[in-house]
Amino acid sequence: MLVLLQQSYCSDGEHHRKGRKIVVGGEEHWRFGYNYSAWAMEAGPFYVGDSLVFMYKPSMFNGITVNHNVYLLHSWKAFKQCSFVKSIMLANTTQGDPGFEYTLTQRKKPLYFACTIAEGIHCNEGLMKFCVQPR
Repeated sequence: MLVLLQQSYCSDGEHHRKGRKIVVGGEEHWRFGYNYSAWAMEAGPFYVGDSLVFMYKPSMFNGITVNHNVYLLHSWKAFKQCSFVKSIMLANTTQGDPGFEYTLTQRKKPLYFACTIAEGIHCNEGLMKFCVQPR
């Protein structure tokens, strides 16, 4: 059952050519409220050599400055629960402008990305998380 759930959130594929640069979220970039799991399923498959480009700027919401970051989570369980214990920061709140680039280097190992801002609210409620399984 876990494998079926994992496949519903992770994009995978079969063959590939030269690596490409893929802007996470497309024109939506990396922002609160966009479904990145659905985006990854549509944007995939992803391959070793592809680069994910996270683009984000601070924005204002109800008079409060809202920032984002990018973390790599260590497991499927951490991804599902938006738990950041043992996670690795890939990009801080200032690295999204003009964009932070992460190159996929490992084949067949799922990678779990998320924003940790607001103690997981961006990950849970803001849908700022997705998984890829490079081929």
